[in-house]
Amino acid sequence: MTLKAVVTEEIRRSGPMPFERFMELALYHPQGFFGGDRLRSEKAGDFLTSPEVSPMFGQTIARFVAAERERIGDPFGVVEVGAGSGSLLRPLLEEVPVPAVAVDVSPAARASLQESLPGVEVRADLPERIRGVVVANEL
Repeated sequence: MTLKAVVTEEIRRSGPMPFERFMELALYHPQGFFGGDRLRSEKAGDFLTSPEVSPMFGQTIARFVAAERERIGDPFGVVEVGAGSGSLLRPLLEEVPVPAVAVDVSPAARASLQESLPGVEVRADLPERIRGVVVANEL
């Protein structure tokens, strides 16, 4: 069933669709923008974010993360939500090597993250508990 057919059927069945639900389908349905088998946020993708342009963005965020680790103490970890290509998390972890979780709803992004960030837990949803810092860029 096409995404258009999914939206049409849901409206037929349930009545008017809230904008939030429409955007959820348009972005995250398997046929939606982030639901396909392509990594969208990279130089060869559909758009770039600051971390893809330069590792300096991740290195700068790492300074904040290091200060928070000092303040909070161990155990401490980092969760990146909307991790995409890993271009924010990679330089951050090079500066501050801590346990990390990369969260992304895109199957293509998760596959790329598993390959490019060994040792990082990759998942589609947030962990139940977090002790540390959550970072998100352009989420």
